[in-house]
Amino acid sequence: MTLPTIPRDIMKKIVTLVGEEGHEHLAAWIFMEREGRDMVYSVGTCFIRNLCSELEYIFPGENGRPFFQRCLEADNPEAVYSESLRLALSAEDFEGAIDLLDTNVPKSSRATFVAAIFSVCADKCECANEYFTTLFATFAPHDSPRIRELGDSLLERLIEFKPTYSGFMLSPFRFPVCPSVPWPDCSINCYICGNMSCNHCYLYWCTREIVLMICD
Repeated sequence: MTLPTIPRDIMKKIVTLVGEEGHEHLAAWIFMEREGRDMVYSVGTCFIRNLCSELEYIFPGENGRPFFQRCLEADNPEAVYSESLRLALSAEDFEGAIDLLDTNVPKSSRATFVAAIFSVCADKCECANEYFTTLFATFAPHDSPRIRELGDSLLERLIEFKPTYSGFMLSPFRFPVCPSVPWPDCSINCYICGNMSCNHCYLYWCTREIVLMICD
């Protein structure tokens, strides 16, 4: 199959719009001549939000992995994020996940937040402190609604990976404490009272929940 004689910039815009409707619509373009494939895999097209968020595109051996890999090589933020979660949950490679996320720190609040959380999971409190300090200084205070949004979003995404919750067998949870991450004095009282809407101790409970979900 060959591409119609339409200017390349217009054709690229068409491919981008098609991809935004759903990655499955890009299949025909991939089977076109090389120019069509290159257009789909190009950096501009691969930055379509959520294009690579489906699990069938993430894991090695799946049919969509080659396409996902090309997006990853293009530094697609969604691909980087999804791959970091796969490394952390499936391969228990927190170091690899953090290294991937670090390419988008501090420009991305999501990458900075997840890198901080995974540093806690890897028991690297100093690294976690650095990421948290950057997060709070660049984007939002520790007790802000924005931090809750980031935490809730990560929890929802992690659940899609069907975590084992093997962290329940861990030794006592270590929460990083530094000037930028104050100890939430209200955490126990809020837990006893069922007050999970408290932003002051939300980060503590969110981090603890994630450690229990994914740490062996």
